[in-house]
Amino acid sequence: MKTLLTLLTLCVVPAFSQSFFLDSFDQGDFSTGPTGASTITQTGDPEHILGEDRTVRLYNGSTGSASVSAGELSYTRTENTILLLNYGSFGDANDATHLHADLSNYRLELTATTVPDPFTIHAEIYDYDGVGGHYFGGADFSFSGPGTVGVDFEDFGGGIDLTDVAGVQINFVSDPFLTGTFAISQAQITPVPEPEAYAAIAALGLLGFAIARRRSI
Repeated sequence: MKTLLTLLTLCVVPAFSQSFFLDSFDQGDFSTGPTGASTITQTGDPEHILGEDRTVRLYNGSTGSASVSAGELSYTRTENTILLLNYGSFGDANDATHLHADLSNYRLELTATTVPDPFTIHAEIYDYDGVGGHYFGGADFSFSGPGTVGVDFEDFGGGIDLTDVAGVQINFVSDPFLTGTFAISQAQITPVPEPEAYAAIAALGLLGFAIARRRSI
């Protein structure tokens, strides 16, 4: 029994052990708007920022503001403010910053800590074919309160080759009339378990239940 339990564990754990950060917000502290720069770039450890560089663009920042501090991104939105976070080559076909990220069988998970009202974040992935073709896929992440929302990259659409993604963008657009402060603690890329992994998890649970029951008899 113990040997079988160990084997099942070894089969299941790898399916969940390959998560990594798009951005942990533990590095690259900044503050911009209402009087700060509208475009700034921070460089961090690739284990915390995918591709090492985070490019921040705050449009109409004369009234809104954004900052990263103490492992959290905070965004105060006014009626006309838009915040964009770009990672890798996004929309510019830049080979030097191409992420070459294999996001097939992965999903993007965003964790919010402060949500003023129902709030939507739009995320996009980008790639290009080297002969003038540009491809974009996107998905909405809707928050009604603090918590984590995830979307599989295969549901982003756009005909992108998910085995070689060039760039990722997080767009804090939401309702054009929504104002207030929104905070996010991490953007994580996590594997989508294969059906076999789900079966192994179920088997592991049943085995654990059987062992516990046997010991109680």
